[in-house]
Amino acid sequence: MSNSEASGRENPISVGDSPAPHGSPDEVAEHQCALEVTQHIFGPASIEVAAILNKLGGVHSRAGRVAEAHQAYVHALEITEERLGPDHLQLAGLYRSLAELEIARDRFVTGEPYARRALEIRERAMGPNQVEVAGDMAVLAALLAGQGRSTESELLYRGALAVFEATAKLMHEKAAACRAKLANPQGISPNASET
Repeated sequence: MSNSEASGRENPISVGDSPAPHGSPDEVAEHQCALEVTQHIFGPASIEVAAILNKLGGVHSRAGRVAEAHQAYVHALEITEERLGPDHLQLAGLYRSLAELEIARDRFVTGEPYARRALEIRERAMGPNQVEVAGDMAVLAALLAGQGRSTESELLYRGALAVFEATAKLMHEKAAACRAKLANPQGISPNASET
């Protein structure tokens, strides 16, 4: 669900396709400007502001400005939780981003609760066999490995790998079916069922 869908309003500010290099001062300035305009239009605690803060956190993270990224993600998390509730799927991405920041800072114990919360929310909302859930498992596994908890880490990595491999196999099978249909254009009819 997009932020606009969550709020029922369309956000007129888009900063996702910036021509500025990732993490550059120009990209930060663009996001800061978008944040100010979005706050003015929708209010300082709107879900649209949380979306811009999330993007700003990503900009700072890619540039290695971990403290600024953390601040933006936490602010986005607070707004999102207040607006959408404590178990909304959008929170999982924010928690995962915070966990990844802690990995970058070698703060594995600090990052563990973030990763566990991301996994808990996403697994409850999506089920266990989803790529996004496997990604959360891998982040948690990295945090546990950083703490020297290799047995727990290995179990999570194996679980994530199983999901990634199953998904890749499914995607490969769907791609093969599409290639087969394209190889025989006569076999494609307007009433053909989709794979």
